Amino acid sequence: MIHSVASIHARTATPSPRTHSSPQFTAGTDFRIQKKTEGMWEIAALSDRALKWLKTEHRPDSVLREETFGTDLGGANLFIRNARDQGYRIEYVGPLCVNFF
Repeated sequence: MIHSVASIHARTATPSPRTHSSPQFTAGTDFRIQKKTEGMWEIAALSDRALKWLKTEHRPDSVLREETFGTDLGGANLFIRNARDQGYRIEYVGPLCVNFF
């Protein structure tokens, strides 16, 4: 089973995956997930469609004032599974590369 449809490896010639702002990384992506601190992950909605799903389906009891929220590793994994089941594209920003699911 293929888990990632694309992988962009960090190199010295390309921007760091933690600080990039290039459209090539996010074109067609609905969510971005990246580690912010030890034990805390940030999930950001990048598309209007994703933000609507996030507010109405995934976190309907939460008042989201922004397009992002924090969670632990278990919550991030659960989110990825649920979002992928609904057909959303996810950009995972890892320590050495960016993967798209």
